[in-house]
Amino acid sequence: MDKIIRDIYRGRFEVFGRGRTNSPEHAKVLERLVQLEKELESALSPKQLEQFRAYSDAAADLSSLTCEEEFVIGYQLGVKLTLAAFPGEEEAK
Repeated sequence: MDKIIRDIYRGRFEVFGRGRTNSPEHAKVLERLVQLEKELESALSPKQLEQFRAYSDAAADLSSLTCEEEFVIGYQLGVKLTLAAFPGEEEAK
């Protein structure tokens, strides 16, 4: 069960096709992030820039793993809530 949930999260198994629609808030934060990255790139030495990019990549990797775990937990909670809605069925544990 855990593997299929992870496969859904990683896009290996699509329940349905979905498009990405960015909200104005998302666009605003992305624009701010890009601007800050440009400012950092121009202010850092080549060695510092390399370190910053390595840090940024590691932070993105950690964020991705955290989001995956939260997706799995949320999915499992949703299933437990669904099972709890059926009287007489074994209670979700």
